Amino acid sequence: MWLLITFPQFNALTQQLDDQRMLAQPPATDELMSKSYVIEVGDDQAGVIIREDGEREYQFHAALRSYHALEGRRFANALLAERAAIAHAVSRRRRRHASAALEGASL
Repeated sequence: MWLLITFPQFNALTQQLDDQRMLAQPPATDELMSKSYVIEVGDDQAGVIIREDGEREYQFHAALRSYHALEGRRFANALLAERAAIAHAVSRRRRRHASAALEGASL
């Protein structure tokens, strides 16, 4: 089951998540930072982002076909990658619902 979130609500929710994460994380240093993160959207494991030695950005690698549009995109941090994956999922659902509504109206 998916929950559709309007953009004002989405922005407020992501700001809350940002605040919680900032409080929960230790100070960021290169020694403490992971070089890869799993990106999840709901129950889906959308992909993984990896930062190679000497690089400043993380590269997205899709784990599911539905997130292939993000394949190879680069992000400054895990939070931005997670936001992009969530926005992609919301956009896909909206397009699917809109096309289903149009098909239902044409019957």
